[in-house]
Amino acid sequence: MQTISEELNEALTESPPPFQPGKRSGPLWKGPEVDGITFSLLCKFLNDRERFRLRVIEGIKAVDRFEPRLEFGNMWHVCEENVAKNNDWKMSLLEYARALARTHRLEQDQVDHWYNVVLSQFPVYQNFWKDKPATVGKCVAAEGVFDVKYTLPSGRIVRLRGKRDGVYDRGRKDGYWVKEIKTKNKIDEEQLKRQLTFDLQTMLYVVTAQQDFPSFKMGGVLYNVVRRDCPIRRHKATTKKPEEGKTEFYNRLVNDYFLAEPEQWFMRWDVGLDKTDITKFQEQTLNPILEQLFDWYEHVTEGRNVFHCRPGDKDYMVHWRHPYGVYNSLDEGYATEYDEYLRSGSMSGLTTVTNLFPELS
Repeated sequence: MQTISEELNEALTESPPPFQPGKRSGPLWKGPEVDGITFSLLCKFLNDRERFRLRVIEGIKAVDRFEPRLEFGNMWHVCEENVAKNNDWKMSLLEYARALARTHRLEQDQVDHWYNVVLSQFPVYQNFWKDKPATVGKCVAAEGVFDVKYTLPSGRIVRLRGKRDGVYDRGRKDGYWVKEIKTKNKIDEEQLKRQLTFDLQTMLYVVTAQQDFPSFKMGGVLYNVVRRDCPIRRHKATTKKPEEGKTEFYNRLVNDYFLAEPEQWFMRWDVGLDKTDITKFQEQTLNPILEQLFDWYEHVTEGRNVFHCRPGDKDYMVHWRHPYGVYNSLDEGYATEYDEYLRSGSMSGLTTVTNLFPELS
């Protein structure tokens, strides 16, 4: 089993470029119409507007740290993208890991570990799906960036930007389908399928694909999930045996887990959508958020204290700093008691109340 320890050590001998703070006379971000918005930035806006302001207006961000959850997905996408281009995915993965090693010099062991997990798991993934029936259809847009102009009900135009995993034509009856590849630590099939029609990232990709292919109906999402986990640890040295070698360790991971139970690691679902699903997401979620994003940007770039307002100012509530101690199960991906009611109108498991403060009575 190939590892990158030596290559990483070589990469670490290179000196990083000196930090040079930039000088800026205005906002770093030129707004949703000029620079546009991505899924990741939209999440930051929804999470906390003051921290979002520091990121996009002031240009202040935390020093990059190695995040296994994020970088496992990035490394996996490097493999997928280069396979689609008939490139050497192993070399591309190695080059990406080397770049991570240069950036995250104090976390070399973690980079090395997750690189080897992907290097071990991806071939099993390829072989697992190789003999399965191919139902994805004809690829009309390979993995790549999108940049579309989206018109809001107010007439404002926002640049929606990002990177999709592909769009596939499944025939006149089924229409075009967006391919989405996710890496997750825990996989709940029913919950994923139930929430997918209001998943911000997935539906954002569907809406932008609809913009890119306006003459074709969007049929649904080809949802491909890879489990991100390493359930074992290397055996430590004992009086009778030396420490387990890296080659033996990753071979054990492959044989005892990836090959032994591939269905637990690689899953695919076809989740159909109709025009009503897309319209509901636009009207109830995407459009209101983007309209508020425009209002917010106008407010914070007026040159005054963003927390102050003039009497009668219509924008006085568009900016705040998020407090600690607030829990939102939706942000964690969990279901709520209202999900079925929002989806179908069913009152099953719900009741009505007349007193909102029974604990104060």
